[in-house]
Amino acid sequence: MEELIFFIVIFVIITIASKWPSNSKNKREEQEINSYLKTLKHIDIDTDTIVVDGTSYTQNVPVDVYDTELDPNSPNFYRGTGGTSDFKFRDTFHKQKDFTRFKSTIYLTIPYRDREYEFSTTLPIDQTTLRMRLYLQKKLRAYIQWRYDDDDSPNEIQFLLDFRFMNEDEITLVPTDDYKI
Repeated sequence: MEELIFFIVIFVIITIASKWPSNSKNKREEQEINSYLKTLKHIDIDTDTIVVDGTSYTQNVPVDVYDTELDPNSPNFYRGTGGTSDFKFRDTFHKQKDFTRFKSTIYLTIPYRDREYEFSTTLPIDQTTLRMRLYLQKKLRAYIQWRYDDDDSPNEIQFLLDFRFMNEDEITLVPTDDYKI
């Protein structure tokens, strides 16, 4: 029994240690992004003005024996990893499975300097969750990036929409199109 507890403790320590460098790298990247964003001007967009249109669809994807989604372009897609491990079928093709996917399209107007910029994009999240999070947030921050000509005069503008409040890995800073000024 003591040996089992010892091995569990070692396993937990190794698992935490293996994830530690990636967490510090992510924190460093986040600090760099925050430092950059502090150099930009920003405006806040009232989330009540954002229109959300959502849909769901079914996607048939390959999975392994543990129902983990697989990339068909992986070199191990059809062959096992070998050995006598209990996990020899992990990351190898087992069957096709249907997954329900969600996506929402947002439509918003960005008012800046007596002009309105129309923008829409699709986010990989269901519309109910997106609407609820926007409602709770009240304001969507848009950072302003200028694009310059060769003579250092601005000729285009781009906005970075800050969706980091949603706590979704796929949805962070969403750049808009470049707009002529």
